[in-house]
Amino acid sequence: MKKALVVLLAAVFCFSGVAFGQSHKQINERLRILEQDVENLKEEMKMALMPSDLEIYQDENPPSEVGDIKIVSGFSEISDCDSLAAWSIVSGDGVSIVLDTEKVKEGSSSIKVTIPAGITAVLKCVGTWNFSTGKYLKVWLFESSGGGLSSCHQHFGETSYLDNSSAHFNLATGYWQQKSWDISGIGTGDRDAVIEYGLTLPGRVTVTAYVHIDYAICDSGPSAVKAFDGDRVILLYPKVYSSSYVGNGTSQTITIPRKGTPSRIQIDRMTKPSILWISGMESGHSKKMAQDTSGGTGVIEDITDGITAVADCSFTVGAATHVNAEGVTHFFTIFWDD
Repeated sequence: MKKALVVLLAAVFCFSGVAFGQSHKQINERLRILEQDVENLKEEMKMALMPSDLEIYQDENPPSEVGDIKIVSGFSEISDCDSLAAWSIVSGDGVSIVLDTEKVKEGSSSIKVTIPAGITAVLKCVGTWNFSTGKYLKVWLFESSGGGLSSCHQHFGETSYLDNSSAHFNLATGYWQQKSWDISGIGTGDRDAVIEYGLTLPGRVTVTAYVHIDYAICDSGPSAVKAFDGDRVILLYPKVYSSSYVGNGTSQTITIPRKGTPSRIQIDRMTKPSILWISGMESGHSKKMAQDTSGGTGVIEDITDGITAVADCSFTVGAATHVNAEGVTHFFTIFWDD
């Protein structure tokens, strides 16, 4: 917060001293730099709040080390940016693209875009993609001229890359950023036969800009977040989990592959009433949901030795036949509020 105040005060003093004859172009450039400083500050604050040993990432391998956290989702690749074959420059005098093997986010290379001062680069990638099951278009970008860029856009279309355009986004300088565009509001019939993906990258006013592009994907969004706690892979998401266990007739603890104490547990067995536990019930208590003899309105009764304990990553059932009949499969569904 102190840094933000310093940035804003500096801007006030800077603009109060602008000469009367200063051009609008110079003033706009100063405003753009100030806006970028604020965006950079936001990113720094986010990084400051994240533990230094925590890395969130996505790939096809399960987390294998303590502290690993992995976002699991379905996605289709637009471009790994290891080749220029599908990429071309649509417009921008003096704009050039080359493969770069030094500044890389994924794979063996990235695409380095050189944008002369005052020029807007428009690029496109051609191919055939089905985005109908996806929710986000994501691309990694790195700007290295020292000032960042503003008013950037992603595009895609079934006839031209300009069929659909994202809202503008800013690009801070000096580190990789994944820019995400929610395309779920676009009809699936308008994104199931995509042939062009594009990027608009407005250059800086007075200096040459350099932008690296890497790993563009269409992402269906997270279906789970997995971590490794030293003994097993655990789920941190989603909020609902269903599975089954076989009763042993006495007492047993069922391990839940997700951190966090449940808010509700429901156990079902064929031909038997459902057993329900809800957060806030007294320790060791659970309820039996049954119907009256006429098959009408359901009634709720206490059950002894049903769900006897609920904890982080587990719950325990007693000897009641509704929840733990020996050799019988019991099905359960668990809900979390977090």
